[in-house]
Amino acid sequence: MSTILKEILRFKEKSPSTEIVLAYIKEVFNRNPSMLRYEKGKPYIYFEYTLDDDESPIDKLENDLHYIIRNIPMEEHDPNDSSPHKIVIDMFRAIETRKLAVSHIVCGNKKNLLLWLGLLDPQQELLFDTAAEHTLLNIKLIQFSEIPDDSFILCGAIAKYAQPSEIVFALKGTID
Repeated sequence: MSTILKEILRFKEKSPSTEIVLAYIKEVFNRNPSMLRYEKGKPYIYFEYTLDDDESPIDKLENDLHYIIRNIPMEEHDPNDSSPHKIVIDMFRAIETRKLAVSHIVCGNKKNLLLWLGLLDPQQELLFDTAAEHTLLNIKLIQFSEIPDDSFILCGAIAKYAQPSEIVFALKGTID
């Protein structure tokens, strides 16, 4: 049995041509959409595609998220010698001033990030399972090996529980 996934894309330009939309979907998702719908003059595109039985929707989400983060506007946060908690709070505020919500937190190493924030007991760090699902402030925390171990990225979207395709801005922080 196959799974149908639904996505919403947001393009910077309004009313991209069908050829551009199809080329983008084929490049990012490596498939042909089974359904494609969008309104002229609106940057939002809705489409569906099918996953085969052997594909995991979770793997697909993380691959898409990594691609999206590389292709959206990103700024680097200047920490100003602050404490880890103040840095993270300042980063959340910077995203909120753009009228966005933090929807995902992506890092190079979950354990390093949680130790830096003082949320992981150093005595238990050997027991920490980086492959398990984690959240930080009720926001999904995702680890990518392509991101340096001393970096983390807050992803901004219009809604807190957004899909990766709805992320429109990223703010990069550094673990000191």
